[in-house]
Amino acid sequence: WFNLKGDGEPDEETIDKKDERSRGSKNPKLGAMSKKEKDMWEAQFRPRLVKVREGEALELHVRITNEYNKFRMRKHRNFQILKNNLIDSKNEAIDALPEWAKAEALKTDLTPIPKNRWVATDTPPIKNYNLSTAEQRRREREAEEKKKAQSAAAG
Repeated sequence: WFNLKGDGEPDEETIDKKDERSRGSKNPKLGAMSKKEKDMWEAQFRPRLVKVREGEALELHVRITNEYNKFRMRKHRNFQILKNNLIDSKNEAIDALPEWAKAEALKTDLTPIPKNRWVATDTPPIKNYNLSTAEQRRREREAEEKKKAQSAAAG
């Protein structure tokens, strides 16, 4: 294992960080945090360790990493293009408005979002999705009893 900054052995900076962590941090923000929060905060700054690979395994790892990075960059660029197209379309639509409507459209809406607002979804909500299994069984039983009562009344 090696530090990404180093070549095999932890460098002095890494050792100093470990010693500082064991003595307690000098950051004033950490004083008001719980132990769990401190650990999470400090984990962001710990050096990351990776397993050393050699030979063909290293070449394969490098090739796969490069291909993945290219894929992620392509995906990111496509997202950026789509986002820019949406912004351009919005600006063109605003420019096409008459002056009195354009001024209204360019105002920032600062009204607070209602707390009971529903999030828009691509698909309609699934019936009884969030119900507990016990609640769902109870409703199914009630529906079956209702059907039986209806069929008994009809027959």
